Amino acid sequence: MSLLHPDAPDDELDESERIAPDFLRLPQPEHYFAARAARLRQLAQNSEQAALLDFCAQLTQAQQQALEEFPAVPLPDADALALREGCHPPLQASVHARAPAWLEALRRLARQMQSYTEEPERAALERLASARAAQLETQADLILHGAAGEQIAGEPDRAGAPVIAAALQVYWTHMVTNLARRAPDVFERTADITRCPCCGSLPVASIVRAAHGHSVHRYLHCALCGCEWHVARARCCCCKGAHGIAYQRLPVADAQRAAHAIVQAETCSVCRHYVKMIRDERAAGVDAAADDLASLALDVRMTEAGIERHGLNLMRPFGE
Repeated sequence: MSLLHPDAPDDELDESERIAPDFLRLPQPEHYFAARAARLRQLAQNSEQAALLDFCAQLTQAQQQALEEFPAVPLPDADALALREGCHPPLQASVHARAPAWLEALRRLARQMQSYTEEPERAALERLASARAAQLETQADLILHGAAGEQIAGEPDRAGAPVIAAALQVYWTHMVTNLARRAPDVFERTADITRCPCCGSLPVASIVRAAHGHSVHRYLHCALCGCEWHVARARCCCCKGAHGIAYQRLPVADAQRAAHAIVQAETCSVCRHYVKMIRDERAAGVDAAADDLASLALDVRMTEAGIERHGLNLMRPFGE
């Protein structure tokens, strides 16, 4: 593992004071999942994980179609939003009463993905497509409580979890974007900056967004609904501290490539957690979930160093 620089350059630390960031960036439903699928296909071209990335590209492309055809579902009304306790997110995933439409999306995704798999994965998808609603709802609860960083009793079915999670992502992306259209000011900063202000889930990674040719603002990207929320640079996304922050990357022989690494791990020596940091000015079309999935070797290095991940990628088999 190579240590980059324990202190970010001046233009990376205090830029937020000079250029005010948007607090929230919502997913664009017209191309949100399609853009991820394109990035996955690009990353698969020269990857040892090509089979996994190609499968996820197919699944993500299917998510785009499911999102485009997703039916209207009930959204919280003004009274329900006013009764929220404290600063809880409006669409808090771990307590939200899901509409049956998400199950139809799940079964459709499971059937579509059967043509891209071989046994025993195909059999697992067949079981998923024909499973009883109660079984699928139980699996969804486990995934969503895990995505919120809560303790869960049990573990989701590893084979089916990524596809169940894919349907839940479509459902929450649909709800978030439609609620934002109806009530533009509904999503606000919450007390816990480590969780999504829209659905309360953990981030998959952070993205440093470029402006005026410079890397400026860091956003955490929600693993579930796809929203991005601004969190100040050089601050731990787990314990919120500003001390002991360092940046790590995988070693490469080429010094120029090392200096322009797209994916780094922002580590905290205080709480011993890390979040991946992806630089969007260093490659076209970067995507938090896709670039995270393509850099699993960095997660291995962090684990070997005894540093725990803050966040998760719902495209990975649960628990990996």
